[in-house]
Amino acid sequence: MMEAIKKKMQMLKLDKENALDRAEQAEAEQKQAEERSKQLEDELAAMQKKLKGTEDELDKYSEALKDAQEKLELAEKKAADVSIREMEEGLSTHTQRHVNTTQFQTRLDTDILVDSQSLSLPVSKCLQRSAGEQEVGEEGCEQEAKIP
Repeated sequence: MMEAIKKKMQMLKLDKENALDRAEQAEAEQKQAEERSKQLEDELAAMQKKLKGTEDELDKYSEALKDAQEKLELAEKKAADVSIREMEEGLSTHTQRHVNTTQFQTRLDTDILVDSQSLSLPVSKCLQRSAGEQEVGEEGCEQEAKIP
């Protein structure tokens, strides 16, 4: 029976050593898993930080794009206003030239009318004279018709 107890003790001792080996291996695996977990947490934190930086950069560029679009719209509006003003000024200049030409033509017409009226009065006087006075009248008409 002693022999059986010794054998049992050796088996228990062997079981204990196997259990200790498995425990050490499990602890080593746990330590590796914890280290891997820590490494992944660090990578996650770094990626979250990088994501935050990228989002901030996106916000910055989005704001810059918005500002640039507003400036572009303002510049396009100013360019359109300038173009309209230039067309209006061109039209105004054209209209003023037309008015000036019309005024000049009116003055010419008035001058011609005045001249024709000043000539028609002596001519009409000459036509009213009698046939006997016609020779004298023609000489008088020629002198009266001279423009001063």
